[in-house]
Amino acid sequence: MIIYRDEYEVNKKYHISQDVDFSSVPLDGVLIRKINSCHVEVDIENFDYLLRVVINIKADTILPCSYTLEDVPYVIKGQEEFDFTFEAENESEDLIYIKGDSFELNEYVYSLLIALVPPKVIKKGAKLSQEGKNYRVLSEDEYLKEKAAKKDSRWSKLDDIEIDDD
Repeated sequence: MIIYRDEYEVNKKYHISQDVDFSSVPLDGVLIRKINSCHVEVDIENFDYLLRVVINIKADTILPCSYTLEDVPYVIKGQEEFDFTFEAENESEDLIYIKGDSFELNEYVYSLLIALVPPKVIKKGAKLSQEGKNYRVLSEDEYLKEKAAKKDSRWSKLDDIEIDDD
């Protein structure tokens, strides 16, 4: 979705409702495995020196389960406001400077989508494995008990040394 600044009159609000296709975007499979559909509602307001764009997003995605790495269907919803300026002298921390009179909004939609992915997704009924090859899951109390009972083998050789007190 390309936004052209000249299409929007100053101090007037506009609304765009559109589906965005991310099928050609390569996904790493770590955060998002697949984006089945993505719908955006965009509100645009053109001020004298900035273009305010509010994006509401709803995407049907497939995310990996944090416990089993199986596919989990997940709906991502969220909203973000972006302020763009087309004049370099107005550039600041709060304004995104755009060179030219147009920009691709899908890049910002995608970055918002990535930012809204939860850090941990668990498939219904999935349980965290308590042990496997070369690991065990212990509570802190169990770990401290084992640590206290375990002798440090690096010092055990010193127990066999006899010292004369002459």
